[in-house]
Amino acid sequence: MNIFKATYDGFRGLPGWAQGVIAVGTGVIGYFAVRGVINRIKSQAQVAKEKESLDQVKKDLKNLTNSGVRKSYPDSQYKQWADSLEKQFAGCDTSSLFSVDVPLIGCYSGSGTKLYNILNQMKNDADMLALVDAYGLRTYDQCGIWSGDFGPATLSQAVADELENDEIDGINAMLASPPKINYRF
Repeated sequence: MNIFKATYDGFRGLPGWAQGVIAVGTGVIGYFAVRGVINRIKSQAQVAKEKESLDQVKKDLKNLTNSGVRKSYPDSQYKQWADSLEKQFAGCDTSSLFSVDVPLIGCYSGSGTKLYNILNQMKNDADMLALVDAYGLRTYDQCGIWSGDFGPATLSQAVADELENDEIDGINAMLASPPKINYRF
């Protein structure tokens, strides 16, 4: 006997409420399976796009170096800063939300303060691009139950995820002041 016919006959022999439960359950499982496949495809396309953007950062950094704009720090320093930003972004921000260390806005989150302090050490566009390159694509744990991981994401995406708009505006204003850095979040 055909397995599909046997399954169908078994299904038809169930009470109506059981058939309904099985039909709804199958529909829900199907929905989540299709949704998962679509999200994975979108994620892979986004990662490919971000890799292209990082390749452009590398090219821009090389062009700056060729035109005489040099990085101010060794590569290990940019990696250390990138690692410390990733660590700060991971999990819940337990730092004070009302730090007055930064007079531009008056209040930065712990992530905003960490980013501001690092970016305040950038002396030129090559420094900024070297930091973006060192950050690359990273994944970190977001704060909250069931929120899961964020990423893989570039520094710009992580900043957009972690900081409030007024924090980003303050950091962009700092980058625009001397020494002027062209990169914006």
